[in-house]
Amino acid sequence: MAKPCIKVASMDVSCDTHAWKVKEKHGEEYGFEQRFGVQFDEIEKQEADVVNLQEIRFPENLEIIKERKGEKYNVHHFYNNKDGMSFHSLICVRKDIHCEWKDISSKHYWTTIDKNTRKPMLSSDPNARVEKNESENIKGDPHGRCVGVVVLEHKKTSKKLLIASVHVVPFGQTKAAQQMASLSLANMACDITGEDCPVILAGDFNIFNDEREDGTFQLINKYAKSLSLREIPLKKMTIPDMDDVIDPEQIGTFNPWSTDTNAEMVYKQPLGYSKLDAIFASTSLECKDGVTVYPVLMRKGKGASMDLNDPSKMSDEDKKTHTKLRYMFKDKLASDHFLLTAKFTFKIESAIEKK
Repeated sequence: MAKPCIKVASMDVSCDTHAWKVKEKHGEEYGFEQRFGVQFDEIEKQEADVVNLQEIRFPENLEIIKERKGEKYNVHHFYNNKDGMSFHSLICVRKDIHCEWKDISSKHYWTTIDKNTRKPMLSSDPNARVEKNESENIKGDPHGRCVGVVVLEHKKTSKKLLIASVHVVPFGQTKAAQQMASLSLANMACDITGEDCPVILAGDFNIFNDEREDGTFQLINKYAKSLSLREIPLKKMTIPDMDDVIDPEQIGTFNPWSTDTNAEMVYKQPLGYSKLDAIFASTSLECKDGVTVYPVLMRKGKGASMDLNDPSKMSDEDKKTHTKLRYMFKDKLASDHFLLTAKFTFKIESAIEKK
């Protein structure tokens, strides 16, 4: 019997303040319904079994997505809080006969810190938060960040798998706590499913380059390793009508809107500095090809040169203030975050492991 495999896609669809401002700057074409229509078409091309979507804001935008995805997917909805400005996440499980998996339940958790052990954890309490703690340099998050989880079962083998959608805050030790709390899901797999099943966490982890270099995120990777998890490397970035990008320094998952307050600083950096989005998975899952990244273009012309800013037209000033890919992508994409996909296969257990 063939080993169970699953293809996962993840995308932050961009519904923050900067996205509203880019619509004001460029017009209705950059409204959410128009942008998500383009995102939806690109996601469908990937034929993923599961699609994680983050950063959805406002009931009308949530309904736009549910309406588009509901025909082909079972859609699981998760929210940070019940305020009208809350971010929402979705996990969409393909329901056609070609999908090897079926969703059997879902869990809704919130990131927090255990008050006794001071270890990051997940809680089923909707009021759970990473609270302010000055002695630990934690500014806190009064709004809360959730982790949505869906339990999958393989139709032929009955093997279980947990899929989680993650979206943490973008700042400091509060972010680090939420990242670690999200990864702690691996410790909960047996309690949730009754067996020691693998875990895939995909979403907007807001991992900045300086954190990868200064050791902050290395501590989180060490924690992930202790849970038998690892971050799946970005191996390829695919741009229509262009050669695939395989240089790690040039593969990123985020290019800010020009309306972003940090855009001026970020545009000067190599795209590879912005690996904000990530996929973590249990070491019991193989992912031979790594993660493929897709910047989703707003317009579809006869070639990429018609859809992107032409780098041959960069002025001397542009060359001082933008790297080449940043310039090409500037305000030409359907989201400031890129689409990520990865395919996983269950490893074959050795005789020793089975004992």
